[in-house]
Amino acid sequence: MRRPIPAAMCTVAAVAVLLTGCSAATTAPVPSATATAPASTAPASTAPAATQAPTAAATAWAAKYCSAAAPVAKLTALPKPDSSTPAATKASIVAFATAGAAAFAQAASAIATVGPPPVAGNEQLTQQAAAALNTSATQFAALATKANATDPADAAAMGVLVTGFSDAIGSLRNSFATLNRGLAPELTAALATAPECSALGR
Repeated sequence: MRRPIPAAMCTVAAVAVLLTGCSAATTAPVPSATATAPASTAPASTAPAATQAPTAAATAWAAKYCSAAAPVAKLTALPKPDSSTPAATKASIVAFATAGAAAFAQAASAIATVGPPPVAGNEQLTQQAAAALNTSATQFAALATKANATDPADAAAMGVLVTGFSDAIGSLRNSFATLNRGLAPELTAALATAPECSALGR
């Protein structure tokens, strides 16, 4: 019997929405719900929505930040294990893991160069975001190695790989949910209105 794909892996691109401060996590609400990820079932925070208009500097920073995160939005859903084509399934999973590791590393590197947002209290945001993405890059690289060494005919081992991807994405989603809860209202508004951020959720 084929193992079902966990909800967290329905789309890796949903993680990109979290980088914009929008609600995409299934385990924790985050501020500002201007975009909805396919895997999201949680309502936005019950706190009053922020109405503070962002400054030009905050909006410009948000545009750079979301542009840097663009590689993550290009990732596709995890290939579903198919016992009828084990070799092809293994190849697609290895490719998925390799692409994920590269995308997370690229986004982390780009975000690290953006600099801190021009809003008091959120000075460490870019460093923390880059660190979370680098962790995911390391996890995906390890999963790619593991997948490459896995016997595609071993259904149990393939199931373990799927769980590994789910855990890695779930950890990243939780990291960004935590970061987003600490965003200043002005920064939340900037991330919600910058066109570059809106594009991540499409």
